[in-house]
Amino acid sequence: DRTGRGVTIVRTLMLTPWVMPGVVISAIWLTIYNPIGGLANEMLGWFGLPGRDWLGDPNTALWALVLTNIWKGVPFWMLMLSAGLKTIPAELYEAASLDGAGYLRQVRHVVLPSIRNVIVLTALLAFIWTFNYFDLSYAMTQGGPGRATTTIAFDIYKTSFVYNRFDQGAALSVISFVLMAVAIGAYALASRRRHG
Repeated sequence: DRTGRGVTIVRTLMLTPWVMPGVVISAIWLTIYNPIGGLANEMLGWFGLPGRDWLGDPNTALWALVLTNIWKGVPFWMLMLSAGLKTIPAELYEAASLDGAGYLRQVRHVVLPSIRNVIVLTALLAFIWTFNYFDLSYAMTQGGPGRATTTIAFDIYKTSFVYNRFDQGAALSVISFVLMAVAIGAYALASRRRHG
């Protein structure tokens, strides 16, 4: 949240993953996870560890997609938390310093309570977006190996348009709708408390 030379450039570069299309992100991470010459296996080789088939192994495929999604989502969190930090009055930091609070106590007693609503709203938005995310699972693994990376959005697509089971696809869509309605209701409630 600090200001200084080059901060704007660094922030712009850090926001890049968030604004990239999911297909581009998939292409980048498919290259990283490539079992032959990919960066992930090269890094394991530096420590003398054997390479892995990151997206072909059911034990690592989901975690590989989770890491990719985190890489995409961190800039959004950074942007929201940065905006929240800017709303904290400098007087609160000064008062905490006068009371003898060090950095960690200021974070615990000043920063976190001040941006609690921002954290809750950002977490709910991130949950909603991640729950409905389709393109990473589709572009990187096709929901496999097996069903290891099949999300509900991908399952709705595959059931409806690959297997032509529109009845089951509709049922899954209703379940997805109900879960999203709960999350959106929680978001609306948290937003109302923040502005109320």
